[in-house]
Amino acid sequence: MKKLFFASLACLMALTAQAQVMTSATIDKVYKDAALSNVGEFAYNVERQKDGAISAMYVYRQKSSRLIPAYRYEYAYDEQGNLTSRVSYCWLEALRDWACTGRLDYSLQSDSYTVEYSRWNARTTRFDRACDRMTYSLLTEDSINHVCCYHRDRGTAPFELVSESRVTVLPFCQDGLLTQQK
Repeated sequence: MKKLFFASLACLMALTAQAQVMTSATIDKVYKDAALSNVGEFAYNVERQKDGAISAMYVYRQKSSRLIPAYRYEYAYDEQGNLTSRVSYCWLEALRDWACTGRLDYSLQSDSYTVEYSRWNARTTRFDRACDRMTYSLLTEDSINHVCCYHRDRGTAPFELVSESRVTVLPFCQDGLLTQQK
């Protein structure tokens, strides 16, 4: 699960290099890019709010001529259209139902952007306290200069720094490609 979390956040880092924060427009672009790529074994569908923002994205696995549900993501936004949370579900074929797996919570401060991951606890039927956190230090010129990753094993334990990277956007690269500064 940690690998999935950090892979998702690495993707977030690449997206936020230009936009600073995830917005409804960012989610829409991710969906359109994935849906139009026609590459791989997945197909995509979305539900939209009245304002056009994506409220849910469905990912289906293509098996021969059938589409099998695989994942569902539910999105929430603030008044400015910034992403505030993404709840993840996976399809349980044996139960023929969706099972909640976790939630990413996004928060924007004046000089940083924080993403926290919380697991779904089926026993208590609620989300546990966040177990992973990634904080991006934002610069005024719409870029990231520092990323810190934290983890805690128990909800009551303090977060411990796992990794820390200085990040730069290479001026000669298109699409704001990131590199780790050594």
